[in-house]
Amino acid sequence: MENYRFLVGTFFFLKPNNQSFLGGGLFADMFSDATELIRQALIEHETKFFSIIEKPEFKKYYCVKGTQLKRMPRGYENYADSPIAEYLKYKSMYLELSLEDQEIFTSNDFVTEAVDKFLLMKEFNHFLNESLKDFRFPERK
Repeated sequence: MENYRFLVGTFFFLKPNNQSFLGGGLFADMFSDATELIRQALIEHETKFFSIIEKPEFKKYYCVKGTQLKRMPRGYENYADSPIAEYLKYKSMYLELSLEDQEIFTSNDFVTEAVDKFLLMKEFNHFLNESLKDFRFPERK
C-alpha cells in the first residue's frame, strides 16, 4: 500500500445545542512516530512555535489542547525546565473554538467570520504539517 503524506487541517463541526465548533490540528496520538516528529520540531523551533501561539489575536480565540502525558515523555527529561516542556507532553495537538447556536444563526456573514478564524489557525497547522513532512503511515499487513 502506498504511503500518503500526513496532513493537518481544519474543520467545521456543526451540531445543535451549542455543540458546534471550528477545529484544527493533529488528532493522531495513536501514531507515536508523528508525535516524535512534532516533539523534535518543538525543540528545534521553539521560538517559532511560541511566536505562533503567543500572538494576541491567536490567544484571543485559541489555546493548544490535546492528549497530554502527566510527566515528561521518556527521552525528553532534559527539557523539563524548558518553556517548551508542557508542549512536549502532548501526544496530539489541536485547536478548538466553540460556537453557540445563536452566534451562527444571528451572524450577518458567518462564512467570512469562520474563514477569519480558520486563518488564525493557519500558521499553527503549517508548523505541524512541516513537522510531519517525513511521516509515513504504518504499512497495513
